[in-house]
Amino acid sequence: MTFRPRIAVTLLLSLALTIPAMAAKRRAGNETPIVTIHGTVTDENTGQPVAFAELANADRSAITDAQGKFTLRVSSGRPTQIIVTRSGYETKIMSLTAAEGQTVAATLKTGAVVLVKMIDGTNYSLDFDVTQFAYAIPFSDYGKSDFANLCTATTEQYRPLKTEIKKVTGPAVSSPGSCCSPSGNALKAKFELKNGTTTDAYFADNCFGYDVLLLGRDHTTGKFRYLSWTKIAEAVFP
Repeated sequence: MTFRPRIAVTLLLSLALTIPAMAAKRRAGNETPIVTIHGTVTDENTGQPVAFAELANADRSAITDAQGKFTLRVSSGRPTQIIVTRSGYETKIMSLTAAEGQTVAATLKTGAVVLVKMIDGTNYSLDFDVTQFAYAIPFSDYGKSDFANLCTATTEQYRPLKTEIKKVTGPAVSSPGSCCSPSGNALKAKFELKNGTTTDAYFADNCFGYDVLLLGRDHTTGKFRYLSWTKIAEAVFP
């Protein structure tokens, strides 16, 4: 039996359209559904919301708002892991099987913080892992480092790492005989290291006219603070 050319062409076109559609249907049936979950991240000790915490699952992520709330898209129907991180806290890994609209509650354990007392009596707790010595460059950005850029009264360079520092006593005051020049002034504060040594040190960046700062994320609000050493009475490092 011989097919007419027109009928043969029609059958071939029909097969060309049907086979990809069937394959796509099979692939769609094997895909894992994606659902939306909601929740909050709080401090394990205080119960207060943790702002700016990141929740990550595969290639998706979300950031908590000021109330510690988040919305995240995840795969459903099978066990999955969500990694919760934020500076000043220990990382947490949650395992769950997600369902559409599910509510999740996560608590984070507090990590190390720098306790800062200002001369006006205000107190701050800064996340130690992101706290840095900084200086403000006019009309530009900030110079930042985990090392304090200092010099001693004998003009020797003095650069203690933040992990070596026990306490800095201020407020920083302008003092002569600094490393700026034989007759120059720079801001001076007292640095006490964990090895027991105490040194009156000058902020070398101040020699260039920069405002010297302690930069860190506020442990409570999650916002970054730029605190001037001229207004810091004491900074205690963990």
